[in-house]
Amino acid sequence: YLIHSLGEGGFEKLEKLGVIKFLETAKKQGKIGKIGFSFHDNKDAFKKIVDAYNWDVCLIQYNFLDETNQAGTKGLEYAAANGITVIVMEPLKGGILAGDVPEKAQKIWNKSNIKRTPAEWALKWVLNHPEVTCVISGMGELEQVKENIKVANETTPNSIPADEMKLYHEVKEVYNELMVVDCTGCGYCVPCPVGVDIPQCFELYNQKYMFKGSHSTVLYLGNLGGVTSNKQAHAGLCNGCGKCAKACPQKLDIPILLKDVSKQMEGRGFNYKVKLGKSVIFPIFNGVLALNTKISKLRK
Repeated sequence: YLIHSLGEGGFEKLEKLGVIKFLETAKKQGKIGKIGFSFHDNKDAFKKIVDAYNWDVCLIQYNFLDETNQAGTKGLEYAAANGITVIVMEPLKGGILAGDVPEKAQKIWNKSNIKRTPAEWALKWVLNHPEVTCVISGMGELEQVKENIKVANETTPNSIPADEMKLYHEVKEVYNELMVVDCTGCGYCVPCPVGVDIPQCFELYNQKYMFKGSHSTVLYLGNLGGVTSNKQAHAGLCNGCGKCAKACPQKLDIPILLKDVSKQMEGRGFNYKVKLGKSVIFPIFNGVLALNTKISKLRK
């Protein structure tokens, strides 16, 4: 049983509310087996929480881009040294490390004699750490399940050679250089009171800078501007209420970042572009879709 998203000062508050006593009673009664916490804060807060109670298990965000973020490697090692079982979430950083790879980063992976998928590279790095007991990785199809099992079976602690570790370091530098917003797409920031699709705003914003020839601006206009979706959810709608920032596990200043997204992805005359898109592009899109449907029926 994990206390969700425990951070600085959170433990003392929960202790006063009697949560720890409640969990210990539940453990004695056999209702739960282990007492733990999940974490999204800084290293100092993590150490304080570890020292505050005799925890059985903890859940931390960890991947080769977040080696020094949040609990990080130091937190991982500290928890393990204190006899706490460590489970890792976000090994693929919200799917960023499992999808398309920036061209510059792919050239680095290609230096390896062993060819792996982006997800295999990322999962292998996490599983290489002897302090990691279990990795939680979101899977949406059977092939991903098979891939994850394959990597877990093949990876033993401290099995990555020095030349491959060098590749990880080089790839990490590329991502740090290209990524504009350090968002994992967890969705804790939504629903937004004014309807901004915050995760997609950041995803398309990152794509613009990570991939050459990206169609992110067109997708932004269509999906978030409302040209194809018929519902506006773009960054320019943000009223700065700050509700999203309070909920963000990554501690991102979301309202400020949405201003940057609006400036770079929308620019001047955005509403005019949307209106033009609805009157010209959307009818053409529907026409092509209808034509394809007719052709499919004729083929059948």
